[in-house]
Amino acid sequence: MSNGMKYAKFYGHSVRALSGLSAKQLQMYIYLASEVKMVRNELSLTRSDKDKAARAVGIKPSSVNNFLSKYCRLNLMINLGGGVFILNPSVTNRGRFESLPSMLMTYTNARAKARKKTML
Repeated sequence: MSNGMKYAKFYGHSVRALSGLSAKQLQMYIYLASEVKMVRNELSLTRSDKDKAARAVGIKPSSVNNFLSKYCRLNLMINLGGGVFILNPSVTNRGRFESLPSMLMTYTNARAKARKKTML
């Protein structure tokens, strides 16, 4: 039963990964991890979602894509294309703790597939 609270789990070792972000980039990451509708640690970001996130954090909408690219470079998430991203569950996740192993497997497989694409 939900009490209506929104949350995201951040693990202690994730502090190092997040320390490379500016204050606005960190605010955006936390916003995405806690506010955007997510299924199995996957974000599906529409233009409207990105505009709303930009307003919430106080940045230009055009900066959102730059932030997303940086998160991918820092292995905080993977871009699956079509506005779909998977958060790295070893850094942060939303969901039941019991589903963490399957989220890690999904992320690892998606990362391997993305690496193969860039090698071709």
